[in-house]
Amino acid sequence: SGYVLGKSPHKQDFLSFKHKNLNTYFWSDYDFGAKNLGEIDIGLNYSREFKKFSADLSANYFYYPAGVDDKTISLTLKQGKKIKKDLILDLFLKNKAISNGLVIKGIISKELKSLKNLAINPNLSFSYVNSFYEDTGLSGITPGINSTYKLENFSLNGFINYQFGFIKSPKILPPAKNQLYGGIGLSKNF
Repeated sequence: SGYVLGKSPHKQDFLSFKHKNLNTYFWSDYDFGAKNLGEIDIGLNYSREFKKFSADLSANYFYYPAGVDDKTISLTLKQGKKIKKDLILDLFLKNKAISNGLVIKGIISKELKSLKNLAINPNLSFSYVNSFYEDTGLSGITPGINSTYKLENFSLNGFINYQFGFIKSPKILPPAKNQLYGGIGLSKNF
């Protein structure tokens, strides 16, 4: 679940299946205030560990009941143990509303262990868009913190972020607003 201040709560479900290096997932977002399903994502992901980094390649389909669907090919590069650095490249494929577009996202985080089963991770991310729904430029910087508390096969997860949005007059999408948002979730490993 998540909540954007000044808006209604959202229910976000996530289910994934992993076998060796292959992973498939399903994610959905339901807005209780608007009483509608906002988005459904499905994807297939291949992961590989290398000596100093790992890489994920995925194909994703984003279904928007009230809009035009998106298809992406994503590459994620991850590096670091103490200080984690992620670089994500999302190529949005041409659809009825847009031509091809690229989103580049960087994330840096550090895990702080406070208790045996509790991890706290401050993080900072940025997003840069190139021809993404006809916009180009730095779209946002987001400091935040997430945490995980593990109990046997379950974990309780939470996060809080503040997004600084920079594209104030986008050509197609709504403007990126400065906003505080967060969420909590429960996950189980089988």
